[in-house]
Amino acid sequence: MAELARQFPDDENAAAFYALALLATMPSGERDTAVSLKAGGIAAAVLARRIPSTPAPRTTRCTPSTTASMRRWGCRRRASTPASRPASSHARHMPSHVFLPLGMWDEAVASDESAFAASVDRVKRLGLSMAQADFHSLGWLHYEYLQQGRFAKARELMRTVERAIAAPHPPGQPAPPALPAPTTTSKARSAAATGRCR
Repeated sequence: MAELARQFPDDENAAAFYALALLATMPSGERDTAVSLKAGGIAAAVLARRIPSTPAPRTTRCTPSTTASMRRWGCRRRASTPASRPASSHARHMPSHVFLPLGMWDEAVASDESAFAASVDRVKRLGLSMAQADFHSLGWLHYEYLQQGRFAKARELMRTVERAIAAPHPPGQPAPPALPAPTTTSKARSAAATGRCR
């Protein structure tokens, strides 16, 4: 991958995959700060060129860092701005997994609010059932609201899930996926956070 990145210095994907290949050289469960910093530096160089055509460098920017201080370095720029990410629910959600262990609750919320909004936009654009929305990011958003004590917002998210389960899906489309597991998990989280069961 290093040779490919050298042959095509303007290819953002070659650079991003080189950074990922570097990370793959580390044995499982081991850390190598030099390799992580090199991979992060490659991803940062791609971002510095401001090439918006792929989410790959943005994802890489958030993954090479294994320690808390390195994760802060790894996400200090574009990942903290949902508007800088493509209209992909997954690409907008993934930085929340970096923000959460750092206690960056507002950034995690912004990431998952943006992710679910992108998902809803996709559902509307394609004429899908709301049951086809990205409930993974919504589940994390529910958790984040609870951790911030925003219980009314968390309850509203539960109603969103319940409406999606109850809504008919458009004819000619596959049946919506089963959603009871996220609903059960969200209800359990709500009960634990608020001390109220219903």
